[in-house]
Amino acid sequence: MLNSFDLVGELGPITDSLEREVAVKRPYQEDSHTPIYDVFKVTHWSRNKSTPFYRVEAKHMVAIKGRIEVIDGKMVVIAEQVNFF
Repeated sequence: MLNSFDLVGELGPITDSLEREVAVKRPYQEDSHTPIYDVFKVTHWSRNKSTPFYRVEAKHMVAIKGRIEVIDGKMVVIAEQVNFF
C-alpha cells in the first residue's frame, strides 16, 4: 500500500463529523526555537463512537497507523490501528 502512514502525536477534540485532531510535533524548530506542531484530522475506520479512539479524552498521546483516501473529492486520513501511551 503506497498511501500508508504512521503518526505519533497528541489527541485533540472530536468534531461533529467524527474527525479527531492529532497534533504531531516536528522534529526540528524554526528560528524562534518554539516547537511547531502539524495538525491532522483523523477518522477511525469504523466511525463507531464507542471505540476508544473517540472515548479517550484529549491530550492523550497516541500512535496511529493508517491510510489516506479521497472521498467526495476531499482527502481523508483513516486510522486503521491506534495505540495509546
